[in-house]
Amino acid sequence: MEVIMEGLLILIVMLNGALSVGVTYVSEAPKIDGVVDSVWSIADSITEFRQFEPYYGHEPSYRTVVKFLQDDTNLYALFICYTGDDSPTVTMSAREDRVKLYLDTFNSMTNAYKFSVSASNFRYDELITDDGRRKASWDGIWYSAVKVYPHKWVAELKIPFRSIRHKSGLHEWGLQLERYIAKNNETDYWVLPDEVAELRVSEFGRLVGVKPKVSGHGAEFYPVALVRYDYYSGEASTRPKAGVNFSLIRSDFMFNFTAYPDFAQIEADPFALNLSKFERWLHERRPFFVEATEVFSPARMGHGMGFYRPITVFYSRRIGRRLSDGTEVPIIFGAKMTSKSSKFEFGTATILTDDVDYSYGTEPAAVWNVLRIKKRFWTNSEIGMLYAGKSLGKEPSEWGFAENYHSFDIDGAFRHGNSQLLYQVVFTRTPEAKSGMAFTTGGLYLAEDWMLMASYKALNKEFDNTATGYLADLPGSESFVLGGGPIFKFHEGKVRHIFSTFGFGRGHEPEEPYVNTFFTSIYLSMRDGSGLSVNTEYARDYEFGQWFDNYRLGVNYWKGSGRITYGFWSNFSHRWDYIDTVLTWISLNGLWIDIPVTNRFEVGLNTNNWTVFNPDKSLKYITLRVNPWMTYFISPTMRINSSLEPVFNISDDEREMESMRVGFRFEYEFLPKSKFYIVLNTLYERENGKLSVSEQVAAIKVKWAIPF
Repeated sequence: MEVIMEGLLILIVMLNGALSVGVTYVSEAPKIDGVVDSVWSIADSITEFRQFEPYYGHEPSYRTVVKFLQDDTNLYALFICYTGDDSPTVTMSAREDRVKLYLDTFNSMTNAYKFSVSASNFRYDELITDDGRRKASWDGIWYSAVKVYPHKWVAELKIPFRSIRHKSGLHEWGLQLERYIAKNNETDYWVLPDEVAELRVSEFGRLVGVKPKVSGHGAEFYPVALVRYDYYSGEASTRPKAGVNFSLIRSDFMFNFTAYPDFAQIEADPFALNLSKFERWLHERRPFFVEATEVFSPARMGHGMGFYRPITVFYSRRIGRRLSDGTEVPIIFGAKMTSKSSKFEFGTATILTDDVDYSYGTEPAAVWNVLRIKKRFWTNSEIGMLYAGKSLGKEPSEWGFAENYHSFDIDGAFRHGNSQLLYQVVFTRTPEAKSGMAFTTGGLYLAEDWMLMASYKALNKEFDNTATGYLADLPGSESFVLGGGPIFKFHEGKVRHIFSTFGFGRGHEPEEPYVNTFFTSIYLSMRDGSGLSVNTEYARDYEFGQWFDNYRLGVNYWKGSGRITYGFWSNFSHRWDYIDTVLTWISLNGLWIDIPVTNRFEVGLNTNNWTVFNPDKSLKYITLRVNPWMTYFISPTMRINSSLEPVFNISDDEREMESMRVGFRFEYEFLPKSKFYIVLNTLYERENGKLSVSEQVAAIKVKWAIPF
């Protein structure tokens, strides 16, 4: 009877027009070793792939076969990747052959897990959110094995049902499959995405007959052992430390707890010279805050759609921040709970930070609370509410909280096909009883050969979310943007796409007149993986009580395929330098290059320079950041990385190295989600005419995920 019901379910899916494949139940699991066992012969096969690039819609260069099996506790996937008369491309230090598996385990039409395995068995995973428009970090427990043959390579994946969240009783999951062929810079899909909109979860095919038989709770326990050496401003300390992380996992629920975490500064924030009027944005790298970050974020337009930026209500880099003298605010514990279903998402988090003395006073203890509720409707539209709050202690070590900061938003997205309309209303409240409000909205209409986009944002003068969030607008400001243009597609020749955008903006900052802005943009995508974008902007602008001509020209070129990848960008503008408060010419430039020396060893360079001119166009100074780095892959799960980051100041009367950061990291993933680190970060800064150590962190850290 089960076989008959599965067959009927597959037939219904096929009649609805979606591609589908069944998953076959086995009592004896396949061995995950890259060898195709006989048990795979009973599974259905997928062979119908289509090129996405370089030639959209064409037959793939080589044949791919994918199969699925399951037992009571795991889902198994098999990829057989033929390469014709060629050998597979296998190299840990460059782009190599790779396969990717996407699973929408709630049929949400919005979010999906992504599992990626390369021909050298290098694995990574992440979450796809907002119907494919964004990616979020995820670190799951799953297994893979790869075997390379002269004219094909085979990958086997084992995904425990306990390690992924899914809707209980749902036997049909969203499914997408992808293969990358490095030799041809070719990407093939099972369900061919739209050429312009690219990957969309709402367009996935179906994996039919999935029947997880595990029940109850899964849990992961992470004991963390650490020995850390700190040196800052002439004071050194060495201390052993232990912490614990715990995760309780159900199919639709996860609870995370961390006590006395120490993130050991695994990655230092790169140097950047901030010439703007707003604080610098810092990316989150700490695992506790990275995991489930998509739950605590407002709806977003997607990558590359910078004309609409929702207000960041919760900015986790505020928590456990480094103070002005280098002292870190200690985190005592953090707890986070998230729950998902096909139509709802819920998340809540509480983090407690301790008080700490530093050179300029005392940072009081604080409690941070975050709450998120989101409801999906129609196919992949959504509406949600997000709250972030911070409560400060009145005196050091006094756990009665008096100063309270609140930010609350209502946000959502209406999505239909490749088009969408997003909105957000944010309310804030500070201890001074100031109540603020902001509203922002943005829309994108994407047709076959043209697009139209618009956005609007307004903040009242009392708006202040800086205690819990991040703000790149001034309270009391208002802005409107309208733009669009044609899309040219070429199915033959060297060029893939040309996007042209022309637009107009109007806005003002507090107590200032309205300013009109005009802009153009051309985006060129080539079939060989290279691309070029050129952006121009002009405004008759107003700042510091005077009108001026604001010009900007931006150029970005990249070559992202082939053995050596590289790119450069340049942005030249006539605007205010907010460091010296002067109207002048500023040029920001960057270059990156990645060179695989051998199959295990690669070197690279990232460099930026900030060139500032005097108002008479003579050179004022250049700040140059140079970041050479190298990585040696001992195995797909073990690597050594080292880097330098000197910063130079160059002017007519000065040419010297201002600072130098030296970084070293050894990383070994001895089990899925379990890692051993050795980390060293040293910062040298110029003092009294010479470079000396001003800051140093050295740590040995073990994080062991123990599932039970």
